[in-house]
Amino acid sequence: MPLSDLRFASLLNDRIELTVTSDFNLLTEDALKIKYPSEHKNNSSTNESVGIEITLNYTRNKANIYYIPTCKDNFVKTFNKTDPAAEWLTNRIK
Repeated sequence: MPLSDLRFASLLNDRIELTVTSDFNLLTEDALKIKYPSEHKNNSSTNESVGIEITLNYTRNKANIYYIPTCKDNFVKTFNKTDPAAEWLTNRIK
């Protein structure tokens, strides 16, 4: 996939920005109600086929900035175990 097919997606009321493929969009309110019927709503983005989804939840717990690289590294390790064939374009923190 060429890097030109990537764009920034702002989520959680601009609290986080992710780099996603150009076919990713936020789920509509109706789609969120069907997928997550509880009152606890997720902030979800999915590709056109709905085969890949990114879901984030905002918590009121403050993150210690020093733990973020460790959390990212743990996520990458877990993801690689789950899908070893996945191709990473990047896995950096800005």
